Amino acid sequence: MKTKNKVLSLLLTGSALLVLGSGCKKLEDFGDTNVNANVSTYAETYSLIASVESRLGSRSYAHNDAAASTLTGFFCQYFAEPTYPGSSRYTVPQVNGSPYYSNVLLDIQKVIDRNTDPATAPAAASSGSNASQLGIARMLKAYIMWTITDCWGNVPYSEALKGLGVPNPKYDSQETIYKDLLKEVSEAVDQFDPTGATVKGDLIYSGNVGKWQRFGNTLRMLMSLRLTKVYPNAGDYAAQQFSAAANHPAGFITSNADNFQLAYPGNTLNFNNPWYGTGNSADLGVAQTFTDALIGFGDTRLSALASNSTGVPYGLNVAAPTSITFAKILASQFKQTTGNFVFVSAASSLLAQAEAIQRGWISGDAKAAYNAGVTASFAQWGVTMPANYLTTGPANFDNGNGVASIGGATVAGSNATTTTALARINVQQWIAYYPLAIQGWSNWRRTGYPDIQPTIYPATSHTEIPRRLTYGPLDYSLNGDQVALAATAMGGDDQDSRMWWDRQ
Repeated sequence: MKTKNKVLSLLLTGSALLVLGSGCKKLEDFGDTNVNANVSTYAETYSLIASVESRLGSRSYAHNDAAASTLTGFFCQYFAEPTYPGSSRYTVPQVNGSPYYSNVLLDIQKVIDRNTDPATAPAAASSGSNASQLGIARMLKAYIMWTITDCWGNVPYSEALKGLGVPNPKYDSQETIYKDLLKEVSEAVDQFDPTGATVKGDLIYSGNVGKWQRFGNTLRMLMSLRLTKVYPNAGDYAAQQFSAAANHPAGFITSNADNFQLAYPGNTLNFNNPWYGTGNSADLGVAQTFTDALIGFGDTRLSALASNSTGVPYGLNVAAPTSITFAKILASQFKQTTGNFVFVSAASSLLAQAEAIQRGWISGDAKAAYNAGVTASFAQWGVTMPANYLTTGPANFDNGNGVASIGGATVAGSNATTTTALARINVQQWIAYYPLAIQGWSNWRRTGYPDIQPTIYPATSHTEIPRRLTYGPLDYSLNGDQVALAATAMGGDDQDSRMWWDRQ
């Protein structure tokens, strides 16, 4: 029932049920319309896992309804607009969150439900150990929900994905979401069955239990570190969560061989490396803020992270001159149809470890972790690190002073000055996260490093760099009452409203 299944895929998000208001009275009205008796309507759980993993990059970087990472790339000044300056001048960043629920989250919830329900678990086991499938599915769901809440703040969570029983799911507080995500990931790490059948359909780690556990512990570390404004001290909730993950027997990601990444085959449009389109767009470029920082550090990663060293002035009030060949996102070898898309790297994991040590959350050598993280980032991009980068250059851990001025006249006062070890760690984290902009933007909101300033040419009354995305028109039309409640709880559906973890 092709038509019926298409409608169901929209409805089962919960928030989308309102489309039934005038179109039909009940699902049965479709009857057997468009039935193909030769095609199964049941998707095995291995195919659902593969489908979700294959769409992680597209979900993050597609335009239209899933434009979150393109927009956030402007906000952390990774990207700039040479042709149509607008988003980098803070026109309202209104993006629909609802579509995230109706595709990847819906599919991964099916994996969880089928492996949990005693009636369907035996059949689901044909795709691998039920326990390990649940471990993978819970981690994937947590990773996706983490990126969603870090963009919008309060979003549907506890009542989401429950089908027809909850047509208008509430928007949970970000505090509630974060604490449950941390619980989910910690339980998932210990849920794997190392002796059970290998999970099929896993395009990321091929069912390798150890790699999934290391990813889960790293995810928990990164989530915990996001909470430093709310729980800054050693012994606080965030430090406890970080320490438990960092000291877990399974370990965390310390090698690029364990990066949470997807290799795109490039054989069809849907399986092309997402940077093939985004990185080659004439309407997107690398911000001068970013290129200036790397040039100031003498950082050879610039040769991999941009097509040249001429960054686009950020937040222009008119289009940039077409006579100048501005840098596009990534060097050509990293934006072919084939290629790896890295979501969580050893570099970011090790730099998180360095910060936790520096904060006194865990024991260890912060300098050694910092050096290992920076080294892993250079290796990830296949770039040779300058001989003095970690010893006497402006990025060295002991007394590196960073870069005094970045970005030019449109962002007057922007700098990557680093007078403390925490500043050095987080400027390097900003570089290491590139081009994964949701993470770069979130880490900047949390730490303030580097010290980037808003454009002097705002397009609206909003003169500061946005702190969140606002709910989109589809969100309001599908679940308007709950969106309104969420907006009130956050102090208004405003791009200047702060995340729970971003409060001052």
